[in-house]
Amino acid sequence: MGTDTPTTAALIKEALGIEKAKTDSTTDYIGDISIERIKEIANKKRGEMLAKTLKGAVKEVIGTCVSMRVKVEGKDAKEIMKDIEAGKYDGVIEK
Repeated sequence: MGTDTPTTAALIKEALGIEKAKTDSTTDYIGDISIERIKEIANKKRGEMLAKTLKGAVKEVIGTCVSMRVKVEGKDAKEIMKDIEAGKYDGVIEK
């Protein structure tokens, strides 16, 4: 499937204003992104993702944040993932 949409990682780096997503530590983070920006990226990538819902697409983008060592809303991306599964961000995601 051909597409001109950048990769999810590239969109996250663009949102953070960085060129490389590299840290030498497993405890350092390369940046912090808002749930609103995650939602924007999910909407851009939606047609290319396997997720059936916007919430699922947001979770896919957050999964990329985990790999890239990016915080979401000032928290570890894995914590935000649990919060999303618990419905804490449904109001933001569903807007």
